Amino acid sequence: MQMYENIAQEFRIHKLPPVWSGTLILLLALACVLPVFSQSDAARLQGVITDQTQALVPAAKVKVTELATNRVLETETAPDSGA
Repeated sequence: MQMYENIAQEFRIHKLPPVWSGTLILLLALACVLPVFSQSDAARLQGVITDQTQALVPAAKVKVTELATNRVLETETAPDSGA
């Protein structure tokens, strides 16, 4: 233990109070974990389907293709509106 105290004195390293060292460890852990949650593969696409006269098209079929992976998602708008 004496060796560590000598090193701390030599390099002027100060011991943090237990509360601060725990807080520091928690902040470092969060800094490592939070970037993982920032990446998401979810997207939201919304809009209204209309015809040439700008009238809503009920029950319109919608097909979306992700160009990078050629993944295709198909859905249909609400039967009572074009949304």
